[in-house]
Formats: sequence, structure tokens, C-alpha cells
Amino acid sequence: MMKLNPLIFIFFLQVLLFSWGCGETGQLVYPSKASFYPTKKDKFIIYSYEEFNHDAFNSSTDTTTYWIKETIETPFIDQEKDSSYQLRIDYSYDEGLNWEFQYYAVIKVDNYSLERSDLDVKRIKLSFPVKDNKSWDINMLNSQETQYGFYQNTDGLYRIKDSLFSETVIVNLGDQEDIIFTIFEEEVYARGIGLISRKFRDIETQPGKYKDGIEYTKTIIRSNW
Repeated sequence: MMKLNPLIFIFFLQVLLFSWGCGETGQLVYPSKASFYPTKKDKFIIYSYEEFNHDAFNSSTDTTTYWIKETIETPFIDQEKDSSYQLRIDYSYDEGLNWEFQYYAVIKVDNYSLERSDLDVKRIKLSFPVKDNKSWDINMLNSQETQYGFYQNTDGLYRIKDSLFSETVIVNLGDQEDIIFTIFEEEVYARGIGLISRKFRDIETQPGKYKDGIEYTKTIIRSNW
């Protein structure tokens, strides 16, 4: 019986292993990662919302707190002939015991971006592919002023209280501060979940006076993803 040359055997083994990792085009196929904004009917996220309205004239701050539930509902074909999802927005003022319907938002995810429309204002929340320092105009699809977002710490860790999210990305939407003005806006997305945190501050503090403006946080507390 003829013996197989060990070198020839190794060569064929390498070819076989390579072919397993290639698609029909001959390109290497890598496992795809979970989306930063997955879409699936009946999936929901519940957030806690806390808002502070600072009034310099009255030297006071009003605080508003409630919960927000965002539920993905039936997909549909939009006016642009694209697949979209209806997103039901409910508020609770008793920590989830009772929910009040507020409005429907619309989300659309394709190979290029995540678009979200709230109260007829469409914004590009994410731009694909996601990578550090990539920037885009989130208001490109509406009439509001240009506002750029850019990615930071892609697939990094992010902690919210006792929960540690292992694959996240920070969307920096503004970070300016001087002795009078503070403008800060940031969103954080986690793979396989979606938005897990949003922070906003627009505050003016004149020397010797009470601060004026608004700040709020929107933070995930529960999800069925």
C-alpha cells in the first residue's frame, strides 16, 4: 500500500480548514457581532428618567422623574419602500405599576444607519460601520441645525450602577464647558440590547447667580432582550 507523504497530508489539511472559513466568494467569513440596535417584535426596554429644570430667576430647581417603556411593534413598509418598525412609547409615574401611552416613534435599521423618528423629527442615531472617531450629522434628515456625533470607546466596558455591559459604544453629541456654559450630550449603546444610557446638560451659570437650564438622564433598568 502506498504511503501518503506527511507534507502532502498537511497541505491538504490546511486547504480544507481554509475552505471552511470562506464563503462562496472565497473571502474569509468571520462571526458577525450582535447589533448595537437589534430589532425584533415585542422586545422592550424600560428606562428611568430624571430631569432637573434650573430656574435662575426664582433660584430654584424642579425635579421630574418617571419610567419610559419602549416596545418594538409590528414591522411595516414606509413611504420610502423600506422596512421599518413602530416603536410604542409609554410612561409610568408609579415605577411600572401603570403605564400611559404617549406616542409612536418609528425606527429603521439598514446597512448604513439607524434612523429614528420621534414626533415627526427624524434623526440618524447610529451610522454604520461603527468605529472610533467616525462622525456624522444626526440632523441630516430634518430641518434642525447641524449636530455631529462621533464614536468613542467602541466595544468597551460601561458600568451602570451594579450592571457591567461588556460591548458598548459611546456616541459623543457635544461636550463643551467654560466658566459660564456647560453643554453635554451623550448616548451609550450595548450590543444585543440597544440604547442603555442618555445624558444631557445645557446649563448657564452666571457668577454669583443661580444656575439656569436643563439636565436629564435616561438609564436602562430592565429589558427582555
